[in-house]
Parts: sequence; structure tokens; C-alpha cells
Amino acid sequence: MKLYRITAALMAAAVLLTGCGAAMKNTASDSMDMEYFAAETAPAMDYAYSDGYTGGTSNKLQYSTPSSAAPEAEEMPEEAGAENDLSARKIIKTANLEYESKTYDEFMANLEKTIAQSGGYISNQSARGGGEYAYNPQRYANLTVRIPASNYDRFMEQAATLGSLTYKSESSEDVTMNYVDTESHIRALETEYDALLAILEKAEKLDDVIRLQSRITEVNYQLDSYKAQLRKYDDLISYCTVHISVSEVYREVKNVEKLTFGQRIAAELQNTFYNISDDAQDFTVDFIAALPYLLIWAVIITLAVLILRVIWRKLKRKHEIRRLDKLCRQAQENQNGQN
Repeated sequence: MKLYRITAALMAAAVLLTGCGAAMKNTASDSMDMEYFAAETAPAMDYAYSDGYTGGTSNKLQYSTPSSAAPEAEEMPEEAGAENDLSARKIIKTANLEYESKTYDEFMANLEKTIAQSGGYISNQSARGGGEYAYNPQRYANLTVRIPASNYDRFMEQAATLGSLTYKSESSEDVTMNYVDTESHIRALETEYDALLAILEKAEKLDDVIRLQSRITEVNYQLDSYKAQLRKYDDLISYCTVHISVSEVYREVKNVEKLTFGQRIAAELQNTFYNISDDAQDFTVDFIAALPYLLIWAVIITLAVLILRVIWRKLKRKHEIRRLDKLCRQAQENQNGQN
């Protein structure tokens, strides 16, 4: 009996040792596979690939900052110094100009010539007025002009001499920080894109391939968006935008702020007399233009009066006849009573 118990204990111990050895072997094998995958991929893109995905539920890879970020961090002081340089900053310039002109066609021709000489172009243009039967024959035009940044100052100087400039405004928007941030995003996404491609080449599991391709698509979309924003910045920086409005007038208004006291009085009196004359002309033109309508209404009113007079006369005649008949009857009755 004692020998039997010893034999059973030895067999149980052997079974336990065999099971533990198998479990340890499987665990070691899995650990070796993960270490091998990390060792194969880490040198290529410097990513710390941690057990594939977080908690097995997230579709985003967990990775550390690429080692190439360290040199960029060392170059930050030089970039900061460049940003403080005014010539290196990214400036978007916009201007608004409003003109009045008695010679509309000549002014527009000179304006287009000045734009061409400055190397610019008209990106948008609209005009109205000037129709043969238009109530207001004056013409108006609105233009959006793009001028190279290098020729912007010269264009603004020439534009001030084209005609009567009634309004002018200029604005500058510094987008240097936004521009630099966009470039940084592009560099980071390009680094991540290359790293993801390297991981994809060595991925063996279908789930890993699907998740990597999904992330690559997302990164590619973000890259396109940031690059489009950068191209927009480059376009607005390299070509300044000038909005121009032109109004055709019969008389250009002088800038009275630059005149003396007596000249200002004379200018204001001239404006007053001009307005009186202009109002009188407008009244005369409107009156003459309304004459056909006035004549038609005069004829209608005259006809109505004549018709009413005829009707009134007929009614009055009937009333007189009735009154005479009544008098005759009364006279006849009186005569009959006397007889």
C-alpha cells in the first residue's frame, strides 16, 4: 500500500510538471514572436509597437515620436530667428479702392493697362447700367484684381493717379505662424505615412493590414488637406488682392479738406448751385417725360366733364318740363274752379 501511494504521487507530479512546461513554452513562444516583430519594425521607423493595438478595441496604432524630431528641435532657435525677420514673414495684403469718373470708358482702359503693366490680372469683374432704355444711364463696375506682391506698392501708387479716388483702404494679415504650423503638420504626417508603409510591408495578420491601410488612408487625406491649405496661403501671399469699384458721374467731387477756407466756401456754393440746377433739370425732364400721361388724363377728365354736363342738362331740362307741367295743371285747376 505504501509503495502504491508513492507511485501515484510521482505520477501526479510528472503530470503537473509537463503542463507547466507546456504553458511556459507557449508563453515564451508568443513573447519571442512579439519581440521579433518589434525588433524587425523598430529600426526601420523608430516606432514602439505595443502589442498591436490598445485594448484590442482602438483602430489607431500606438507609437512614439520619431527619432528625426530631435534634430528639428535643435533647429527651432534658427527658425524662430527667421520668423522675426520681416522679409521672411508670410503676409497677405488686401486693398479696397473706389473711384468716380466722368470718362468711364477711358478710365477703364487705363485701369486695365495699369493692371497689365504690374503683371496682374482680373480674377472677377461685373458691370451694370448704361442701357439704352435704362432709367439710370450711369455705369458701375466692380473688379477683383490680383497683383504680384513684388509690384503691389508700385501698382497702388499708379492707381492713385488714375482718377478721382474717393475711398482707399489697405490691410495686412500675418499668417506666418499658421504657415509654419501647416508645414510642421505636413512633415509629421509624411514621416508617419512612410513609417506606416514600412509596417505594412512586414505585417502578416489580416487585421493588422486592414487597420494599417485605414490609418494610411486617413493620413493621406490629412496630408492632402494641409497641402491644399499651404497652396492657398502661397497664392494669397504671392498675389495681393485689390477690390476696385468704379462709378460713372457727371461731375467729380473735389476733396475740400485740402482747400483753404475761401476755396471751401466757393466749392460748397458751387455744389449748392449745381444741385439746384441739377434738381431743376431733373424736374423739367420728369415733367416733359410725364406729359403724355398728363395729356391722356386731361382728355379723360375733359370727356368725363362733358358727359356729366350733358347728363346734368338733360336732368335739368326734365326737371323744368315737370315744373312747367305742374304749373299748367295748377293754372287749369284754378280756372276751372272759377268757372
